[in-house]
Amino acid sequence: MKITITADKELKEFNLTDLDKKMITVKNNQELNVVPGWYLLSLEYTGQKIEIQDVKINDCSLKETLYISTFTTYDHMDTHYSTALWEPGVWQLWVHTNIGYYKASIMSQIRNGDYGKNLNDTYSHTVDWNTRIDDKWPEDIKSFFAHGYGPRWWHKKYNTMPYKLLEPIKYDKEKLYDEIDRMPKGIEKSNGWQEKTFKDSPTWPPFDLGQEGFPELDSIAKAVGFTKVLNAAWLTMAPRSSIHLHIDDEYVDKVNDPSHEKFYHGCTIFYMTLVDPKGFLFKIEQAGLIPTDKPLMLNASKYPHSLINDSDTTRETIRIHGVW
Repeated sequence: MKITITADKELKEFNLTDLDKKMITVKNNQELNVVPGWYLLSLEYTGQKIEIQDVKINDCSLKETLYISTFTTYDHMDTHYSTALWEPGVWQLWVHTNIGYYKASIMSQIRNGDYGKNLNDTYSHTVDWNTRIDDKWPEDIKSFFAHGYGPRWWHKKYNTMPYKLLEPIKYDKEKLYDEIDRMPKGIEKSNGWQEKTFKDSPTWPPFDLGQEGFPELDSIAKAVGFTKVLNAAWLTMAPRSSIHLHIDDEYVDKVNDPSHEKFYHGCTIFYMTLVDPKGFLFKIEQAGLIPTDKPLMLNASKYPHSLINDSDTTRETIRIHGVW
């Protein structure tokens, strides 16, 4: 592969980072012997303003896809889409060794009229890096984590997003755990995964948590935007345990009324961690590791996912399916 960067200043070299997060410094416009795949190209600020005019892979211009490049200040307080390096920070651009695949991938994710705009307004950006986990885990889980899909841009308007991050939600911990103790149904799962819930699956009809005597859970559900819930659960995952690669679509096929479909597709499942030990990892296909330190809405019926808890602490999560 050969990468050529044209700018208003002469550029002699730049950095490339692979999906294992290994960085190398390479010369501009010279042949490289690298493993095929995605690479994060980066330029550091050196005291002079630089305008990037074009980037070529194997002498083929990226053209409009150049506008997926970003600038980030060193303090990480600001990241925006830009083809300029004007202040202390780093300019970055995802590239692929196969220029045809690269262009087709970017064009399938970003609409024609959006190049040159602030993509943060309409897209959520994720990177699925290669994540190496211990050999003690099952081979399918280990290899799933190890294979990174690279960068993706998810249009916020559509149901294809893997998850949406939410603002922190306030709740009374003592009252919440009192309500968890009173949840009527306990389900024993495999590999140290347990669940307390209201019913076996999030099936119709919805019910009101407040009217059922669970005001703290109801307050959380209402804060998310649910008017009623299809189910609510408290999930625990034991230390040194895993959850196999799976997809949560078993209840989707049970939907008989077309007007109910919207409550089962897209980012419709509320997911909030109560105890999040170091060593817990949750990976979803194409999007990579989920930031479980924040509440989120999860698209678990579309994308396969797997979890490991490689710690000495039990992980605890609240999961709510609801309607609005």
